[in-house]
Amino acid sequence: MQLLKVYIQETAMRLTSELVPLFFLTYVAHILRLQALGVQAGTYALIMITIAVFSTAIRMYAQNELNKMPPDKRGNSSFFWGVWAIQVIGLLVLATIIWGIIRVTDLPYTNIFRLQLLLYIGAILDISWLFNGINKTKVVVRRDALVQMLRFVPLIVFVKDPTDLSRFIILLAVTTIMANLLLWIRLPSVLVRVNMKILPVRVHMKSLGFFLAVSLLPQLALYMNKAVLFVTNGVESVAMYYSAELLVKVGVALVLGIAMAMMAQVTQQRQKGNSAGVEQSFYDAIEYGSALGVIVAVGVATVGPQAIYWFLGPDFANAGDALRILAFVIVVASWRYSLALQQMAAERGFRNVSAPVQVGAGINVVLTVLLVPVYGMVAAAWVALISELIALVLQVLLLRRALNIWQIVRVIWRYGIAGGIAALSILAIIHVVPGPYPKFSALEATVGLIAYIIVVFVFSTPVVRKADVVLSFALKQMVTTTIDFVQMIFRYKK
Repeated sequence: MQLLKVYIQETAMRLTSELVPLFFLTYVAHILRLQALGVQAGTYALIMITIAVFSTAIRMYAQNELNKMPPDKRGNSSFFWGVWAIQVIGLLVLATIIWGIIRVTDLPYTNIFRLQLLLYIGAILDISWLFNGINKTKVVVRRDALVQMLRFVPLIVFVKDPTDLSRFIILLAVTTIMANLLLWIRLPSVLVRVNMKILPVRVHMKSLGFFLAVSLLPQLALYMNKAVLFVTNGVESVAMYYSAELLVKVGVALVLGIAMAMMAQVTQQRQKGNSAGVEQSFYDAIEYGSALGVIVAVGVATVGPQAIYWFLGPDFANAGDALRILAFVIVVASWRYSLALQQMAAERGFRNVSAPVQVGAGINVVLTVLLVPVYGMVAAAWVALISELIALVLQVLLLRRALNIWQIVRVIWRYGIAGGIAALSILAIIHVVPGPYPKFSALEATVGLIAYIIVVFVFSTPVVRKADVVLSFALKQMVTTTIDFVQMIFRYKK
């Protein structure tokens, strides 16, 4: 029961940041249309490549160091101002370089690129790493949820047709800046005054080199696919790929909650010195991740391409080609995250977890540069899936002495069969119904889910054996979490 409670809490926090942009996408896709959305997504990806590596290194370094520091406001204050000084200087230098490139080169969409430079202001003001590092994560979650919802009203008021692209970009940038300023308002409650002349800036700069190297490939992999699509294949391809990727991220957020929740179980078994219990927790994480990840992936791969017609509009129909491939990233990611996060909990650190991520990201970057300019959006989807598969294989190989690989196979094969039968059921309905309409998408999803549940029940998996207790508890906890979430938002300013 405790496991389910943690899962719901973890998933609720992630879905807030993933679902709101998805609702945003629905409105924006119908208003801005394919061309304008592609311009926004492409220019955003190109600018974010220059921001993401540096900002991620700052965040990783700061949170890692703050977690190790004793709860001392004076020490935290000196550390904060030293790291933030580096953040400001580094991002200002990068912004100046990019501004110069925009001025001296004949780039298309120059005005849009200039507006996207507002992202640097938001990045400079971002101090969420401080609150995460001192275990005040709820402050950041409340901030994100509040600002994401406050975006809706100005979006509807100011963005009404494709010519309002500039307004849309300004809206995103300004609300991000406002979100970060909300954290600055809370700064006096967690810091004290310190002597700014003796900040250990040089010490931080020496330590940041490692984190810059660690964050380089993963952040390039995150944005380069869209940037390369934008440059080589045009705005329509990047708009469709961006839309498909955003839909898949929601599925990943659902399964990631299970992997996060299972970490507590591993930690408990490790503290008891129960090595067999730690090993079983790995298999349990794979079990629960597979139970949810397989059906979500099947639904996205089969119902998703049909739902795109009414969800985003007919212009985005070709996004279904990428979605059919990207959907399987959900289940592969569920396995990799399950293993990696349980390993982190078991070993009390990041040892042997970073290597698969780095290798997978490196392969992603290389294949993106080689294949995407030639084969376009579908190649970008295949690159994402292949790199995730390689990272999973490496993660399994690193754990081969601690886990029985055949036991992992025995855990997941039943869900694979259930997923296959569910997919066939959905495809049969798609073949019968006359077209892509909301009522038919709902019918397809319902039939597929019922078929999946029936097969899983026939196999009598551990998930099924706990189903009665879990369902009743889940309904109760979802209501409680929703009430707490609403109360949390209204208490934000108190």
